[in-house]
Amino acid sequence: MSQDFVTVLETADSIHAELIKSVLEAAGIFCLITNESNPLTPSIGTRLRVAPGDEETARALIAENQTSGE
Repeated sequence: MSQDFVTVLETADSIHAELIKSVLEAAGIFCLITNESNPLTPSIGTRLRVAPGDEETARALIAENQTSGE
């Protein structure tokens, strides 16, 4: 199922990913958080994924949230 989703955020900070997930869900966007690691490579980190149809709105909300937090 997650292969049908697109990544809109990659971060090493899982708390930041959870906060952004809350913002997206409040806007009615369903999203998934995946934590990917591989014993042969360093941790990729946390990815926040949404349905392709929600990608543009999700990216706009992420950008708004990041600039308002600075």
